[in-house]
Amino acid sequence: MTQGSMKDLLKKSALTVLDRGGAVRGFVNIGREQMLPYRMKRHMEYHTHGSFWLMHYFSNPKTSQVLLDQLKLDARVIRCNVVKVTDKLSQMLELPESPSETFTQPTASNVAVPTVSELGLKKVDFEEELHFKFWNPLHYYRALNQHRLRLNLPNPGQFEFLNKEIKTTMLTNFMFDGGRADLAKILSPNFQVMHSFQLGLPGQPSAFEFAGVYADEDTLMHGKMDTDFNLQGRMNYALSKKLQIKSQVQLMSNDSQSMLQLEGEYTGADYTGNVKVINPSLVDGTGIYTASYLQSITSKLSLGAELLYQSPMPKIQETSLSLAMRYQPSEDRAWVAQTQGSNLMTTSYWRKISEKCEAGAELQMLNVPSQGRREANCSVGVKYEFAASTIRAMADNLGKVSMLLEEKIAPGFSFLVSGELDHLKGENKFGVGLNLES
Repeated sequence: MTQGSMKDLLKKSALTVLDRGGAVRGFVNIGREQMLPYRMKRHMEYHTHGSFWLMHYFSNPKTSQVLLDQLKLDARVIRCNVVKVTDKLSQMLELPESPSETFTQPTASNVAVPTVSELGLKKVDFEEELHFKFWNPLHYYRALNQHRLRLNLPNPGQFEFLNKEIKTTMLTNFMFDGGRADLAKILSPNFQVMHSFQLGLPGQPSAFEFAGVYADEDTLMHGKMDTDFNLQGRMNYALSKKLQIKSQVQLMSNDSQSMLQLEGEYTGADYTGNVKVINPSLVDGTGIYTASYLQSITSKLSLGAELLYQSPMPKIQETSLSLAMRYQPSEDRAWVAQTQGSNLMTTSYWRKISEKCEAGAELQMLNVPSQGRREANCSVGVKYEFAASTIRAMADNLGKVSMLLEEKIAPGFSFLVSGELDHLKGENKFGVGLNLES
């Protein structure tokens, strides 16, 4: 290896450490063109001689792994390894000023390894660096971030989707009554239109909705309008891989039901932050404002909080704080506990029993001392997927039993039957639906 190639390799290795918040003390030339202990094969070539060098540095374990991976891919490197010397930065001050003092260089090698200064890198004064970090508040923030990077925690997802498994298992979002038909036409890989027909029960008018959806890697747009000219639309746009903005508009024939919602969401490596405003008014300051944050504490535990500020009328303000916890010991089960203000608490448990069967339970507890209300509602649901059909069933402590059957008759064509019995009130609901996609 030439002197220029050696210098380039050392500089590249040092920058890998420095760019990730580490420190490099220096280099040691152990031997140039020395005979290897045995013939080594690397990058489809056999080698009998090689140059040995050592770099003394301080960094976190993840940086060391990145450095090893980089060296293993370099065609100039035959073998590489990392040896841990100490755990603390303060203990490095006790080591010799020059790492070469701890090694006896072979006399056959008289080629000098470039120093840190010769490589154009800044030499670190460890005593000054340690003193500066001790009094610098940013050091503790950086140390915390480095600790989080070492843990390699997963992203916990969105705050509003903590119960995503329960929502897909329970019937709450799938139940309907009367007659329904949904027809979807895919016009292109990014655009499709949908027609929805709803046959109302006695006393309820029938309805028709037309909807369109456009989606690509960065943009999602969805809009629909019914026979009463009620318009609903939403748009999501990804400014980057981590930052996304969302908007939702609802124009109803009844102005009191119209709504404008703006939202910004940032997805970090192990956390998600969200800010949302609903019907904001710059004139009188009314509106609803929320901010939520969800953080992974371990690979299985996530904690989060949501702050709500609302002003329904001028000079009337209300605030509430919601807390959430999600514990997922494995991919087939999840525990969730969430409070909504100081009056409502929801807990749930979801379990994937097999590849085809999922079950869940949800408990809601309401306590409003000012109104003398103290209630609790427990629901249990199950979802089972057959080869060509899906069955969902749910029961609660109020005497309601409901079931939904989705039969896939052909690709893109499904037949749905739903029913609900309320034993305490003596009421029942029944629905039939069709889904067609072409």
